[in-house]
Amino acid sequence: MVQLAGEHLESFSREHVAVAHRHTAQHARLFPALDTLLHDAFIVNLCCVAALTWLVYDCILCFPKEVHLVWGRWFEHKGRHTRRIYVIVRYASILNLGWWVAVNASSDLSLNVCNTWPYLVVITTSVATLLPDIMLLIRINAVYSWRVRCLLATAALFFIQLITSLGIGFVYVSSTTSLPHLGMRITGCVVSTPTLPAAFTLAAWIPSIVAQCIYFALVVTPFVSITCSLDSNGRLTWTALRSVSLLIPTIVVFANHGVIYFIITIATKIATAALFLSQSGPLQAVGIPWLIALYPVLIGRLYLAMVEHLHFQRKAPFLPPSRSAASVRLSYASVLASPQPTDNGPITFAVRASLSQESLSGLDLFEDEF
Repeated sequence: MVQLAGEHLESFSREHVAVAHRHTAQHARLFPALDTLLHDAFIVNLCCVAALTWLVYDCILCFPKEVHLVWGRWFEHKGRHTRRIYVIVRYASILNLGWWVAVNASSDLSLNVCNTWPYLVVITTSVATLLPDIMLLIRINAVYSWRVRCLLATAALFFIQLITSLGIGFVYVSSTTSLPHLGMRITGCVVSTPTLPAAFTLAAWIPSIVAQCIYFALVVTPFVSITCSLDSNGRLTWTALRSVSLLIPTIVVFANHGVIYFIITIATKIATAALFLSQSGPLQAVGIPWLIALYPVLIGRLYLAMVEHLHFQRKAPFLPPSRSAASVRLSYASVLASPQPTDNGPITFAVRASLSQESLSGLDLFEDEF
């Protein structure tokens, strides 16, 4: 009996090894560079874990401020929209990256799940990188007094990014094929090389980067225009910059935040696109987890800093709100007659300055948008 059992076990082992070799051969025919593929997928998953750790760590660091500036003001009417978006961006990004890590670490995924997975990555990546832009676009439109032309332009750019990222992403991943695991313990989804060239995705990267550059210009333009209007020669000078900081400090904070946000996001998107175009297989996505983590970290810190400035640090505006249509130059003449001292010396306004006192003060009083 023992001898029969031993012979049966030995026969079973030989059959099991033969089946394993046959599965390996089948997988090798489907994907010749299987070892390289699994190694690259492992690197991408490590990047996901690292990006998730960075995001969670930043949330922990910012949580005391968040309790005070977000949750403590949750039911206030002012700024309710951006507060909701802030929470979604912060915590949905954690769930998104956590879910990505979980899928890439799973070894029992069905073929149906793997067929759907690339499309879900396209959707979640697009949403994770576009939602933070809404918070900055609210600021931009507030500074432009919600003019219809600015609102339509920013909305059009936003939807162009959304449509191209989803459309190009869906078409690109549809050119791949999810491969069965064939009984092997392989984590994540094994996907074939896309039949479309990586350069095809430039149709999504380019509109996104161009839109970010236009947003950047919309942030800088009013700040530069106001600053030049405060100089007697209409130039951008340090004296005029100090004058802007004195008269409308909020626009300075807004410009600083906009410059930081868009320079970093534009540079990161260019780097991620370069990686996507220069790599193949799973390594094409090595920059995506960092992009998903960067947006909530960056926009979260800028949002908390702006709310803290507006509601807890901002001094009273140098020029009080008024419905007067007087020019900045005439408005400042009345300020000169007041006993309020200045530490930055005299401020000289260009003769061609055309901002009204009401418009100037409005640039410092747009808390309703935050």
